[in-house]
Amino acid sequence: MRNDPDPCDDPGKSLEEMKQYLLDLVGGEDPPNFMTPFFCPEVIGHENVKLGLLCCLVTKWDDPEMRQRIHVLLKGVRGTGKSAFINHLTRRWGALYLSGEAKRSSLKGDGRKEDGGVRLLTKYHGGIVCHDEIEDFKDIDSLRDVLEDGVYTDTKGGRHEVFPAQCRYVAAANDISKVSAPILSRFDLVYGFQIPSIGESVAIVRKKISGLRYPPLTEETIKAYVTIAQSLAPVLTPSSREELDEKAQPFEEYFISIDEGRSGRWVESVLRIATTLAKLRLQDTITVRDIRDALEMKLQSDAMLEEPYYE
Repeated sequence: MRNDPDPCDDPGKSLEEMKQYLLDLVGGEDPPNFMTPFFCPEVIGHENVKLGLLCCLVTKWDDPEMRQRIHVLLKGVRGTGKSAFINHLTRRWGALYLSGEAKRSSLKGDGRKEDGGVRLLTKYHGGIVCHDEIEDFKDIDSLRDVLEDGVYTDTKGGRHEVFPAQCRYVAAANDISKVSAPILSRFDLVYGFQIPSIGESVAIVRKKISGLRYPPLTEETIKAYVTIAQSLAPVLTPSSREELDEKAQPFEEYFISIDEGRSGRWVESVLRIATTLAKLRLQDTITVRDIRDALEMKLQSDAMLEEPYYE
């Protein structure tokens, strides 16, 4: 990328002007394909994970009809690179870090205080939460309402208090077999990590030794890109019967290819991803391409859930 001044840094620029700058920058290339390699540049490869995390970053608030926040789960044994993404989100994007070890993290804070403590998930309402070793978190099932409805219920002395907690969740697990099905089903995208091959290990060593750093423009541009994509509200609703048939076709093709259909929650997840892809493409409408790409991402995610666990 060029090192000339970034127009996105100009507070006088409108969102539309910044959007046009980014479209000019990618030069006709698909914006997510262009931007993804520059996200979390310290990690080699894993372009699919980077795209999934960009989808997570671009979403923020739910709408009355459907959850819009996208949650991502990273699975794999220790030492496979999951923490690199979590570290990037906490250091560069202000994400909250939680550990599966109860003694190192709490959702309630100090319950002796009149306000119930910091109530971390409410504090990060509208933000990002990175939860490492989530399978070891003793209150993991209490996260279901957070993931689905964006609220956290605090039960104390027979009383139930509900607090807003529309967090975008990025969780890491060494063994997802310990995570309950209701929790797993709330993650829109699941990515698997394996021990690097010799070639990948050599590439990591070369990058560490070279001390490669991208110019400051890159990070600022990525953040501007996410901000602009967040501001968009692409429309899914078709304007004609022909467009309805066209947008429904990818689902029909898939359902015909399997023995049974999918739950409404699964379909909503695909549409949620499609909406986010349209945002990342800086579009005002959700296209059939977005739906097909979202369907492919979701199917790949489902396959990750079915892979066996290896110690």
